Amino acid sequence: MEGPIESATSASCERSFSSIKRVKTYMRSTMGEDHRTALAVLHIHRESSGH
Repeated sequence: MEGPIESATSASCERSFSSIKRVKTYMRSTMGEDHRTALAVLHIHRESSGH
């Protein structure tokens, strides 16, 4: 059974995740092709170096 404090904490957490999701969506939609390419190269390099 959830108490009022747990419910408030859960709602606050959900709002935080929702806000983060909106920011990430905005960043993805405004990111240029060069930036996406650079991030992809960094990711591939990171995987190939074992990190």
